[in-house]
Amino acid sequence: MSDLRQTDIAVIGGGATGWMAAAYLKRFLPSAGITVMESPTVAPLGVGESLNDISRRFNSALGLDEHDFLRATDGTYKIGIRFENFDRPGGDFYHPFGRPGTHHRARPDAQEAYAATGLCRQNRFDPGQEARGYHVCATRYSAVLRDFARALGVHHIKRHARDVERIGDDVASVEGVSADLFIDCTGFRALLIGEALDTPFEPLSDVLFNDAAVALRVPYDAVSERPFPYTRCTAMDAGWIWRIPLWSRLGAGYCYSSAHISPAQAEADLRAELKLPPGTPDFAGTSDTAWGDHDLKPMHIAFRHGRHARARRGNCVALGGAFGFIEPLESTGLSMTQAAIMALVPGLADLGGWDRLCRDRFDTTVDFIFAHYWLSKRMDTAYWRDLKQCTPSRRLSRVIEAAGRGDYRAIETDPGFFYRPSNWDVVLSGMGAFDDRPRIVATDPEDRHCPDFVSHLATHIHGPTKWSQLQ
Repeated sequence: MSDLRQTDIAVIGGGATGWMAAAYLKRFLPSAGITVMESPTVAPLGVGESLNDISRRFNSALGLDEHDFLRATDGTYKIGIRFENFDRPGGDFYHPFGRPGTHHRARPDAQEAYAATGLCRQNRFDPGQEARGYHVCATRYSAVLRDFARALGVHHIKRHARDVERIGDDVASVEGVSADLFIDCTGFRALLIGEALDTPFEPLSDVLFNDAAVALRVPYDAVSERPFPYTRCTAMDAGWIWRIPLWSRLGAGYCYSSAHISPAQAEADLRAELKLPPGTPDFAGTSDTAWGDHDLKPMHIAFRHGRHARARRGNCVALGGAFGFIEPLESTGLSMTQAAIMALVPGLADLGGWDRLCRDRFDTTVDFIFAHYWLSKRMDTAYWRDLKQCTPSRRLSRVIEAAGRGDYRAIETDPGFFYRPSNWDVVLSGMGAFDDRPRIVATDPEDRHCPDFVSHLATHIHGPTKWSQLQ
């Protein structure tokens, strides 16, 4: 696009994805005309959302005040992810945020090189830690972004998007609204990139089995848990359970394979894992969520893994679920979308290059997620046995083989890897890929964040217990 300042952009679909795109583009292309077309009746899902460190950078680029953002979204800080029972039943490890305090790689205890690991174990948070994400209510996050975008001058149309006019490989208009660039944020429906432009969808059911989830919103007084500074992911017989601690409640859900367990059994297993008595109602939500004001039933969700063959076709780009979906085991959803949006502003001059980057990041993230399953030693249920029969991509096999030598050069030099060497190293370590190698020993002066230091740090840092302590 030759003159980005005069570009007319139509974002089709609201929710977190649509309003993130509108807010960011208007912030950095203030002269562009940006319109969001959002359904007047389809409410966003009010589930908890786990966000990685890129969300902090995204919000900072927008100029959102962090404390105001946390208050508005019922949010808490996040400095890592705890994985339970993935490598084997009873085993656990952390994927901590931040920089490792050692130059060593490919060690069986890689998590111990991170200050965040000790903090997570003691349920503490260091306000000075730069690398941090958030746990937020996705519905409230959407509202924050909507208000921010509208204040910048984004035009908001409440209208069902059905009628799409196509000319060749381009979208001419949607419900009579024309634009130079259309952004498909219609979720799994993929109204523009899929339905209108006939871009093929490439499924991933051969390596990622989970195709459904059941979600609950649980008040803290119903469970023996309180907010903690990490997302919990617990492997189950046919998938995994997430726990996302918001400020006022716990968001929890079971992401599972419908070929290995029924929805009813998945819900029962979720309630049992949370130690909820049978019949315990879900948290009462507000009227702006898909649960409704007084609907206390859990939410059952079906989805499909995979992506469209392209993230861009003609004058249309697809973001979020409209482009593709990977289960949120590493909190990939909004974080990958934010990365795509941040790359779109400079990428408007080369949408072909932006398209390749999105596809590469998606595909390497599939490898990263699949590694959590393929490296598992679990063989106790049909689900885990069937996963072991899957074939890893050649790229994943090469990454694991090179990682065993501490060699991550292929990742370091390729922007198509969404997750960086430190992420791969700590997850491969936690999954047992380096169990035959020596452990980290804090003898090198660079190893300042190794076990003794981490334990000392965690003992002397106290996380805030009230919002007033964050001011």
